Amino acid sequence: MHIEFSFDFLKLRAGFTEKQFELKLDQGRTFLPKFRNQKLCEYQKYEKIETEFNVHTKIAGVSITGNIDKMVIDGNQVTVYDYKTSKLTSSQLKSKAPSKSSKENEKFPPSYWFQLGLYTMMINEAHEQKGWKSRHGVIESMEVNNEGEFVNFEMVYSNEDFDYIKSIVEKANLKLQSMEFMHGCGDCDWCKFAKQVNQVMYIPSNSEEAD
Repeated sequence: MHIEFSFDFLKLRAGFTEKQFELKLDQGRTFLPKFRNQKLCEYQKYEKIETEFNVHTKIAGVSITGNIDKMVIDGNQVTVYDYKTSKLTSSQLKSKAPSKSSKENEKFPPSYWFQLGLYTMMINEAHEQKGWKSRHGVIESMEVNNEGEFVNFEMVYSNEDFDYIKSIVEKANLKLQSMEFMHGCGDCDWCKFAKQVNQVMYIPSNSEEAD
């Protein structure tokens, strides 16, 4: 497994600094064998599995393409999986469903929750002819908890959740069509990064949003 991982990861070297590459390489060599041993029994129970699954469809009239890490198919029910290397506390926060107040204030939802919700919608739209139905998403963390176990964060989406995600896509598309690129939400990971590297002219602060 070490040899296969090192060989495949070497192909991605150009995307990292030397320090980042060595860190990720060491992380993979350390955790992948443990991850495999812990997950093997679970994986062997899967009826059908698809990995690196490319899906293209339209949501709210907007063309969207995604690459899904893993799909577990049980009959016509599809569960969407995504692997994450973030710290457990970060993965947990990003996997939480948005609160009622955050929806009412039109704050962007936690990123992992939104990502997997969008993937489930795409599966429902793109593969209706196969009878596939998806309402479940799972974040598989590559970090261990205090007991040395790899943790999953599971999400279940309702029709109301799908309508909410659809509304976000619609609003984002309207902003793109009107070329509103320079104003961020002020709160997401991208806006925080953009502030640091001065890639936007103005991002409202949380206090301004509250006003």
